[in-house]
Amino acid sequence: MTSQILSFRLAGQLCGIPVLEVHDVIRGGQKLTPVPRAAPAIIGILNLRGRIALAISLRRYLELQDAPRHAASMSLVIEHNGDLYCLAVDSVGEVLSLEGKAGPVPPVLDANWRRSVTGVWQCGGELLAQLDVRGMIGALCLPEDAITAAEKK
Repeated sequence: MTSQILSFRLAGQLCGIPVLEVHDVIRGGQKLTPVPRAAPAIIGILNLRGRIALAISLRRYLELQDAPRHAASMSLVIEHNGDLYCLAVDSVGEVLSLEGKAGPVPPVLDANWRRSVTGVWQCGGELLAQLDVRGMIGALCLPEDAITAAEKK
């Protein structure tokens, strides 16, 4: 079985997600509108070809240090439940064709990474962490009925 994984980097770590989950790749520098009282990982919203997209910093989600201000960034656009999300990453690599299945998540990973990684791949001398971006989006963006239920308590 071959898996097609789009590779990218976060704070030097090689990461990836299935290429079929990626709607688009865009360069950083888009004008973001802040979202008051949002989780720290939510860095704003932006207009992406007439649709509103929620921008999420994967560095912040994984509790990594923010990239230097002058550093270039890119975003992976994901469509999830009909909504667009821009996942800010440091750089985007290439589509990798990986044989077999991802290995198990190493127990020595930080808790934030263990929660967010579905498996690891051996790629040319380093490990690629395959991220569960849909799970991460779900953890950040609770459905309205869940929010309403929490407010009633």
